[in-house]
Amino acid sequence: YFPVALDRLTNELGKARGTSSKESREIAEHSFHTLFPNRKVRSKDQFVFTVLSEDISVGLLHFGIRRDRQEPYAFVWDLEIYSKFQSKGLGSQTMASLEEEVLRLGISLVGLNVFGHNHHAIELYKKLKYKPTSITMFKTLSQGQNENT
Repeated sequence: YFPVALDRLTNELGKARGTSSKESREIAEHSFHTLFPNRKVRSKDQFVFTVLSEDISVGLLHFGIRRDRQEPYAFVWDLEIYSKFQSKGLGSQTMASLEEEVLRLGISLVGLNVFGHNHHAIELYKKLKYKPTSITMFKTLSQGQNENT
């Protein structure tokens, strides 16, 4: 999970933030070090699953229970359905299974982050009735630029 997910996060950060490969990698490594000290799950509140379809690995799901609010909530750090298995409803099925598990754990709120360029994922989460709670926006400026562009 670690090398592939780290590479994917590095790539996604670069696309989303327009950062260099080196800077994106540093941000991704910091994130992974925080979540997985010494490449180990160190919390009973963190879960990494292989997504299976007919006993074939088709993706992965990483989520955890966050306790930084009055009521705990689940947070999805990573959901990947491998490209050759996409557009078959497996993302929706995986999220439905996640929601069942989270309810079983006594949690009623699920949060996640999706990068703005990931239109496929945005549409999936909209279909599943997830709502934006904040949107981070950036604009690259250049000298001599008209203030309305």
